[in-house]
Amino acid sequence: MPHTNRKKKSSTGAPSPKIIHTKRQEVEDADGWTHVVEGRRHTSRASAAKAKAQEPWLQAGDFMENGIAYVTKTLEEAGADQEYYARLWRESEAGGQLRRQFEGRKLQVDRVVVLGLDSLQLARREGRRASHTQLAALRSVMDIIDPTSSIEYYLQDPHFSALDKEYFNSLGYKVLEDPAAFSHITSSTLVYAIHCYAKVYAEINKGPKPAILVATDTKNFGIHTPEDVVKEIEDLVEECEQTEFPQLRHDFSDTLIYWRGDCKRVVVEEKANEAVSDDVLENTAEPKSAQAVEPNAESNMGADTESKPESAASEPTAASEETPQS
Repeated sequence: MPHTNRKKKSSTGAPSPKIIHTKRQEVEDADGWTHVVEGRRHTSRASAAKAKAQEPWLQAGDFMENGIAYVTKTLEEAGADQEYYARLWRESEAGGQLRRQFEGRKLQVDRVVVLGLDSLQLARREGRRASHTQLAALRSVMDIIDPTSSIEYYLQDPHFSALDKEYFNSLGYKVLEDPAAFSHITSSTLVYAIHCYAKVYAEINKGPKPAILVATDTKNFGIHTPEDVVKEIEDLVEECEQTEFPQLRHDFSDTLIYWRGDCKRVVVEEKANEAVSDDVLENTAEPKSAQAVEPNAESNMGADTESKPESAASEPTAASEETPQS
């Protein structure tokens, strides 16, 4: 039989299976069992550099800073975006509910500290929408608390871009670097810290407790949070009245408003109680005034009866007028 290098075709005509050699390694778990798993694949430096260069495009962003993808915006575009989301917030049911919560309270706030708002320039559209909506909600209630725009605002977030800082400065807000904002919190401060890490709330508790705290429900920090941090958070909201923050999509999920001190007092109820007390005083005083008037009324009636005959005698009757004189 002549020698040939050609491979003999299989009778079925199906292609032969391709064998891929992979490195495997044995891993022993805590119970003593040995598992055979795939080994780590090695990539070249060129492939790793190429993948890293493509990260912004995978995030649908225009540029990256500190691992965060951003989109390019102008100052005018940032302002237009805020006006758009502010209009949506004002027209929403949640916007009206939030205003009513603040309108009915005795508010004594002289500054605002905003923590963890995130960038208005994030590549993720949902992230930009949440940041703009949260800012719009804050500005809507500050129109009630601070109609003259005399209160100072301090904002802090490591994700703020250069455009964010420029835009906030145009609104009259001060952007601070971490952790400078914590030192500006006083007992008459509104702290606006939605969806922050547990350590942020624990840091707030190390200083004066704010008058109003808008934050994640503290009950959400459970077994995965260090015990000392949980105690700090629980102490932060102790003796506070809690109300739910009106919901819109997931922008305010698990968010509560913690009211402290005089901010817990509802002015509307106080006015209603004052009106009721005034009615009670008026009703109790009515019998006394009636008793004081009755004797005078009787004396006046007696005087009228005594004076009536005199007037009757002096006035000529119709018969006397018709009688001819003799």
